[in-house]
Amino acid sequence: MVSSSFSSLMISTLSRRRIYIGSLVSFAIANVSRSIGLFKIWGNQIVFT
Repeated sequence: MVSSSFSSLMISTLSRRRIYIGSLVSFAIANVSRSIGLFKIWGNQIVFT
């Protein structure tokens, strides 16, 4: 009984941590892609002017 509740608690904390890490990674990827897009636009403006 105690071990099963402990394992379920561990699984819930692991899944919560995985969701948290996944949201952090997706946020970082969104920031990187946005900065790359801004850099491409900036580079195109420098090339064209």
